[in-house]
Amino acid sequence: MIKSSANIISRIFLLVFLCTNVYADEKPQYTDLPCPSFAEIEQGLLTWQQNHPNIFQVTAAGKTPEGNNILLCKITDFSVADENKQIVLLTTCHAATEKNGVTSILHFTKFLLSDDAAAEEIRKQQIILVMPCNDPEGYKQGKRVRDIYYDGWDWNGISDPAQYPEAAVLQKVIEKYQPEVHVDLHGFSKKEQTMWESTGISWTGGFSRSFNPEIPKLMNEAAEKAGFLITEGEKSDGKLLATGPVSGADEHFYLRGGHVIPPAYSYHYAHTIGMTMEIGFEESAVVRLKRLLELGHQVWRGERYPGYPVSQVGCRGSMAVSAWGRTAAQRRASRVELWQKAGQIAYSIAWPEPRGSMMAFFASDPAEIPEIIGDRKLETMAENLSKKPGYNVKSIQEFIKTIPAYLVGKLLFLTETVDDPVIKNGLVLRLLIPYPDAEPTHLCLDGYEISESDYFGYKIYHNPGTIVEISIPPEKTKSFHVVTCAYETATQRRAGFYPEDW
Repeated sequence: MIKSSANIISRIFLLVFLCTNVYADEKPQYTDLPCPSFAEIEQGLLTWQQNHPNIFQVTAAGKTPEGNNILLCKITDFSVADENKQIVLLTTCHAATEKNGVTSILHFTKFLLSDDAAAEEIRKQQIILVMPCNDPEGYKQGKRVRDIYYDGWDWNGISDPAQYPEAAVLQKVIEKYQPEVHVDLHGFSKKEQTMWESTGISWTGGFSRSFNPEIPKLMNEAAEKAGFLITEGEKSDGKLLATGPVSGADEHFYLRGGHVIPPAYSYHYAHTIGMTMEIGFEESAVVRLKRLLELGHQVWRGERYPGYPVSQVGCRGSMAVSAWGRTAAQRRASRVELWQKAGQIAYSIAWPEPRGSMMAFFASDPAEIPEIIGDRKLETMAENLSKKPGYNVKSIQEFIKTIPAYLVGKLLFLTETVDDPVIKNGLVLRLLIPYPDAEPTHLCLDGYEISESDYFGYKIYHNPGTIVEISIPPEKTKSFHVVTCAYETATQRRAGFYPEDW
């Protein structure tokens, strides 16, 4: 009986062993994703440059300690001046271990070099910068040699370039080109593998997302129309986004760390739309990136020119601050300066805000505000401006008498002292009037009437509401501006609830 039981147990173990080995032999194994070697990438890009000299250029943005080139491709129509082109940066920071980021970006680059009508239009209106392999040594070895994504970054960039040389090169590219958009591609490295797909969210860094959610939404719609399924972060999870612990309620929040990663640095440095993209299928990446670049050709809500919606750098109540310029290059310079000086600029409106009129204020020198604003009464402000050159104080005082508002709205600064109080590259002040048919009857900058102009003056846009845009070129900027505006509208809107409303 004992021998019989032992034989049965032995046979069971043998059967399990055999089945396990058979299963192991039959179980599909992951294999490396078919992709070119780094040397083949370099040679392929040089061949593309030779075949497309009028639209493609490849250079080395820097070198790794091992002597590998960190490649930077420029795709645009070189026969069209760059002055009015938007700039988009595409990177693959996880090239070493997420190789379908590399293969996806190569597929998309091939599309951009094609005779497709959409590609031709993109090349005329935009400059596409492609860094197809940010980690050459890691790509060669098939493992991350030095971190260029998570470690080393803070809001000032790379603190130790010697330890993170590839990341330091990427920082220099970001700062040199100040792109309107920066998309970082992520994925996997096995042929048989797939994964969720997402746009405009980061699974580790909650800051790497578009401040305009419409852009990733439209990219995702294009992908799903093509048959791909997109995961939408906190929306799919049914939770609110949080970048840190929520004491006592973590389970009800979509927790993502506040890590500084390259797209977040682009946003912080240049008010770039900086976001990551997870890739399950290369075709999906091409569809989404193509849709992204098409969005750079439209005129967005509240904007005057076609291009990505990055010009507006602040909004408080019924006024906003935006970049100045007739060309993309001018607006880029203005945008970056305003964004980098965000701590020293403040803006507000006369309070309580009346119907039919507005006063708007812009300041870029915190030190002088107490002597201008005083007790915040509008009459006091006007009197104090009489001691400074460049203001038609009589006009401002007369306007103040016609409106019920009596206070300057709080001007909130994040810094107390500044090195340079004057904006050097111009700015635009936007009055956001809540009527679709409003027409100004009075419009002055610093007490002086201005004429219609997109250089120095005003422009008016309708629907939704009415936007009155005051352009102030570099030679006209001051550390304090005041706009006075009265308007008429045929739209009738009641206030309150009356006995007859029952």
